[in-house]
Amino acid sequence: MIKAFENTALCYPDRIAYVTDGRSISYKDLCNLAKEKANELEAGVPVVLVGDKSIEYLSYILACTMKGAPYIPVDPALPTARKDALCLAVGKCKYIDCISGEERFLDGEECLLPKDCVYVIFTSGSTGAPKGVPITKENLESFFSFINAISPLSDYNACAVMNQASFSFDLSVADLYYALGNGHTLVGASRAYRENIALWLDALKSSGAKVCVVTPTFMRMCLLSKDFSRENFPELDSVYFCGEVLGKPIVKKLWERFEDLKIINAYGPTEATSAVSATLVTREDLDSEKPLPVGDMDSLATKVEIIDGEIVLRGKSVFGGYLNVSSSACRNENGENVYRTGDCGYTENGRLYCTGRLDSQIKYAGYRIELGDIEENVRAAVGDADVAVVALRDENGSVKKLRAFVVTGEGYTPEDIRNALRERLPEYMMPQIIVTDKLPVNENSKLDVRRMSQ
Repeated sequence: MIKAFENTALCYPDRIAYVTDGRSISYKDLCNLAKEKANELEAGVPVVLVGDKSIEYLSYILACTMKGAPYIPVDPALPTARKDALCLAVGKCKYIDCISGEERFLDGEECLLPKDCVYVIFTSGSTGAPKGVPITKENLESFFSFINAISPLSDYNACAVMNQASFSFDLSVADLYYALGNGHTLVGASRAYRENIALWLDALKSSGAKVCVVTPTFMRMCLLSKDFSRENFPELDSVYFCGEVLGKPIVKKLWERFEDLKIINAYGPTEATSAVSATLVTREDLDSEKPLPVGDMDSLATKVEIIDGEIVLRGKSVFGGYLNVSSSACRNENGENVYRTGDCGYTENGRLYCTGRLDSQIKYAGYRIELGDIEENVRAAVGDADVAVVALRDENGSVKKLRAFVVTGEGYTPEDIRNALRERLPEYMMPQIIVTDKLPVNENSKLDVRRMSQ
């Protein structure tokens, strides 16, 4: 991807590479800026990057990739305790805050990153600590080949690509590397734009973007605006969905507003480099009693097997294991990385379907979350307490709210617990708090998840 980016900078130096918050930069200038910053870095030394969507932040991502210095993207809104845990996991590294300008080296044990590691994205872990997912050059090249072959993405030439996800969320890997690796213009949505749908839609309109890369939850919010229609967005040609389950109501509403819109439904965990499968949703899919398919079996980034109802991935897009943490979910078999996703699924008529989770890991607002992670942080925030966290789902099976039941004899109020949690968890992981004298159980003396979820 970097070679393709540099080639565009040579052949089309004045073409706009990146637009964010009203600022823009050409391919030539972005390439030169990245090369300057690459000279400040040391190959093989991880770089923790704190920032949002600034031009400087993107230039550091490119600089790290050029230099061979693994980057770890960190959202500035992350609580201090969470940042500290992340840095502790990374160990010896360079720390760069692109907002404050702070730069320093952090001491610690050198972590054993895989050879040619490009980036490490941290996801929610069941123990209460974030898990690092290292992605290598081979992983990323495999994903890049996969996304470039998806129709209609493969057909566009020098178009604008609208981003939604932060760079610390692996959905952004799709728009970042697809756009800059193919000579397109990436339109980056800063936090202000992500939190204000009107601003995001204005940026989408003014950029004339043909493609937007979003989660279904974000698109649901866009559809609340009556102005989001073909009349006002004549250039929008396709939407790439990933990160959580895409429900049929969203597709139906989109086609009511944009009759000819191409809708791409993609699937894949962080551990397999953003996505491993995708398919164009059809009218027949919408009318079918089955869930929407998430991929075509003849155009996968990895091999997909269904073992005891679980989706299992193997191949070049699959990572080689978590940072400093062993897991039975991943292994190397006959020279191939294998990952048990924990997702339920099946194949039918050459297409892949995902029907939910085998465990307590869920997708909410586009983020992958371990419910046990929230439980452990509630316990840490209020001391010894019985805690159970459940996910409330809508009629389509999508998570609409997180709820925590807390049994504590310390006199905490829900607001006390929420205030304590704000020091430990990002906002998207904050649950509704219910303080109770006992956890609901069923006739088998098990947690009554159904009752807690009502």
